[in-house]
Amino acid sequence: MGSDPYTIAKGRRRLLELGYTEGQNIELVIRHGDGPRQLALHAREFVRSKVDVIFAGGPLPLDAARAATDLIPIVAISGGDPVRDGWAKSFAKPGGNVTGLTATFPEVVQKQFELLRLAVPGIERVAVLLPGKGTDRAEMEASARDLRLELFVLEVTGLDGMKTALEHAVRLGAQGLVGSGGNLILEHRFVLAELAIRHKLPSISVLTQLAEAGFLMAYGVDLEALGRRAADYIDKILKGTPPGELPIERPMDFQFVINRKTARTLGLTLPQSLLVRADRIVD
Repeated sequence: MGSDPYTIAKGRRRLLELGYTEGQNIELVIRHGDGPRQLALHAREFVRSKVDVIFAGGPLPLDAARAATDLIPIVAISGGDPVRDGWAKSFAKPGGNVTGLTATFPEVVQKQFELLRLAVPGIERVAVLLPGKGTDRAEMEASARDLRLELFVLEVTGLDGMKTALEHAVRLGAQGLVGSGGNLILEHRFVLAELAIRHKLPSISVLTQLAEAGFLMAYGVDLEALGRRAADYIDKILKGTPPGELPIERPMDFQFVINRKTARTLGLTLPQSLLVRADRIVD
């Protein structure tokens, strides 16, 4: 269950590799939702159907699944701190019915700011799209202070809100854009990339798919790898391991992606020292 099909598709492929065949030894019920209300309806449908495992691809799907059941195992890909956010007792032994992967933490946020400064020397003011849960605002602001960056934190709940907030940040003098993780950002990545280019804002995200969609850069986790790893969790649960005994993982394999076409559109000449650090360049 999620608002974007990308991660679900990758998890599905991994399940097939693990020996599952749809219609024979597994049935996959896939639902997409574009907001809390729709996701809640899907989660309740899963509970009524008595599914064996719920996969929640993002903070909002996880909230919907947790609200619907505390008995059915849930495998989540989310952000933030699962202990602080209340869905795990600890990383090593989460307890309860939820486990999975958490995809954001402070050092990644600081690295994004550093890369943005390398791409745009002298940058001082940065707008940050913060769509609800998934990123810790206090940690982000602390990282910005360390680098002497002024942040315009834009807390948004929908596409129209993102457009309005971004226009406001530009009027205030924003010189760059950070798109944090979360279903909303991922779902509207192509529109956000177009808006960033229209406003002449060099942009970076924790999600590599945003660089593919037109953001200038991305540094963070790859959703394909997360989706595949979530399928491994599902496999273990279906084979009898309680979710509360499966440690929550923090992926340590980060990717740095540069969209050189976007750089040309923005009139930026990226230094060679930055280009050679990229794991992938989108032309």
